[in-house]
Amino acid sequence: MNKAQLARAVGRKRGQSATARRPSSSSSRGRARSSGARGKANPVEVQTFLDGVSYPTRKGDLVREAERSGASKTVRTTLERLPDERFEDPTEVSEAVGKLR
Repeated sequence: MNKAQLARAVGRKRGQSATARRPSSSSSRGRARSSGARGKANPVEVQTFLDGVSYPTRKGDLVREAERSGASKTVRTTLERLPDERFEDPTEVSEAVGKLR
């Protein structure tokens, strides 16, 4: 999944069209639905809070950006569980989140 496809998926998750503009308020970003029953956020939920990340990046930078963006505890915990490695792009982050149990 490339960055444009990921952006469209996030927009669909939020109920917006592909051309709709994302709200800039961090308070509206914090309302993403979390997957409390599974104990981890899904890749789309995680990517919602990582707009400000420059790739390649490390796990610590992902966690800091999620905190800055007002991510839920579920999203932050999911990011903290990622392996301590370098991620080349959002796809690698999504794949790593998908591999978490």
